Amino acid sequence: MFPRVISTLSQQYRALSSASGRVITGRLTALVGSKCEMSHTYSQAEVSQFANLSGDNNRIHIDAEYASKTPFGKPIVHGIFTSSLFSTILGSTITGAVYVSQSLQFLKPVFVDSTVLAKIEVLHVEKRKRGNLLTCSSTVDIVLEEGELVRTVTGEAKVLIPFE
Repeated sequence: MFPRVISTLSQQYRALSSASGRVITGRLTALVGSKCEMSHTYSQAEVSQFANLSGDNNRIHIDAEYASKTPFGKPIVHGIFTSSLFSTILGSTITGAVYVSQSLQFLKPVFVDSTVLAKIEVLHVEKRKRGNLLTCSSTVDIVLEEGELVRTVTGEAKVLIPFE
């Protein structure tokens, strides 16, 4: 085991990103079992901005009238935009973290104005020449009004973090 912990994350981590107002809670370290999570509600304005930035202007995301005639019945958030919360968590909690890989499975759509909860948990730590390679589970759940969670994205991330 590699008990070295990133010093800025050695206590319960709670970061507030001033630009987005997103709150990240948890403790993400180079220890198996450490985890972080954040919730976010995607507005239509954010989805439209992402469509402009990415060039993915599929009408299912940005045109409510068109989306109402699809099997979804209303606009959905881009899957890759939803999974970008993983990068937000990693980049906001571990200085110098470098994404190595990410696998994703999109299980259900996320509708505009839905609240989601993204989570990352360290499953394995491997010491490398340039730092620790973390293998992490990554999930996004839709938070229903009753508080129930419905899994929408699942995957695995590999992230290289610098030694302390």
